[in-house]
Amino acid sequence: MDRENILEIPNLKTWKTALLLSIMVPVSLLTSFKLTGLIAEPQTIAETTTLPPVYWEFPRINGTIGVYINDVLQATHVDDELSATLLLKIGKYSPQFYGFNEALSMCTNVTLSVTNSKAFIESVRITFYEDFESSAVEWNEPLFECSNLHILDKKEGWKLPEKAFINLSSINRSGNASFFGVLLWDLFSPHDYANLMKVTFEITYYNGTVFKKLVQPFQLCLRPDLQYVEVRAFTFNIRDNIIELSGVRVLIDDVEYFSPVSVVLPAEMHTITIETMTYVNSTKYVLVGLLDPNGHVASGNTLRVEAASYSRVSATYETE
Repeated sequence: MDRENILEIPNLKTWKTALLLSIMVPVSLLTSFKLTGLIAEPQTIAETTTLPPVYWEFPRINGTIGVYINDVLQATHVDDELSATLLLKIGKYSPQFYGFNEALSMCTNVTLSVTNSKAFIESVRITFYEDFESSAVEWNEPLFECSNLHILDKKEGWKLPEKAFINLSSINRSGNASFFGVLLWDLFSPHDYANLMKVTFEITYYNGTVFKKLVQPFQLCLRPDLQYVEVRAFTFNIRDNIIELSGVRVLIDDVEYFSPVSVVLPAEMHTITIETMTYVNSTKYVLVGLLDPNGHVASGNTLRVEAASYSRVSATYETE
C-alpha cells in the first residue's frame, strides 16, 4: 500500500463484521464459562441456614505408635428443597509422622441433591481455621473425586487463621453433586498443647426462585488431658491363627462396654475388668491371660491403667 492509501478507510462492511465478531466471541465464551461453572458468578443470597456444630475431641498421642481412629462425623440436612450429607472422616493419628511432628489424616465428603426441577447446586466451599502458627493443613489433590463440580481454587499451608480452603463450582447447574477430598493436619506444637481446628462447609444452591446457603460447622480438638483406651479380645484356632473376638463384656470404671472397645476418657487412673468366661457364637471361651499397656501379664481379670495418652489392653481366650 502506498502512502496515499495509508489513511484510507477500509471496506466498511468488513470492518463492521470484524468488530461484531470481536465482541460476540468473548461474550459467548464468557457466557459458556459461567453456565458450565468454570467462572463463578457472584449471587445474592436470600437466606442462610446455619446448622448446629458437630464436635469431636481426641487425646494428643505422646509416643511412637499410630492409631487408626476411623471416626465419622456426619451432618445431614433434608428439607423440601435440598438434601445434603456432609462428612468428616477421621483417619490415622500419627504421633511421629516425619519423625518429629504429629499428623492427623482426614477425608471430606459432600453429597448434595435438590428436589425442584428448576433448582440446582451453585457452589461448595470447605474452610479450615486454626489460630495457631505451629500447624498446617495439606490437601492430597491426586485423591480428589468430583461429580458435577469443578475446582475453582484452593489453599493450603501455615497462614493464620485460614489454614486451608477449597472452592468448587457447579458444572452445568446440576441438581446433584458430590466431592471427596483427602487432607492432612500437621501438628508441630508441644504435646501439652490443645489444638483446635474449626471446619466449615458452605453450600450455595438455587431453589427455583432465589439463592440460599447452608452452613455446617465442625470443631476438632486434640487435647493433652484426654486418654485413648483400647480393649481387644483374641483367641487362636487349630492352626494358631489369631482371631479377634467381638462381644466380650468389658467394664471400665463400672461402665459396660463390649469388645472391641475404643473409648476416649479423662487422663487419669482407670479400672478395667474383663469377663473370665464368655460365649461367642455358641462357643464357650475362657480367659487365659490379660496384657496391660506395657505388655506385662496381669493377674486375674482386673487391672489398673495409669494415665497415658494411649493405653491398649489385650485379653487372650481359649475354648474350654
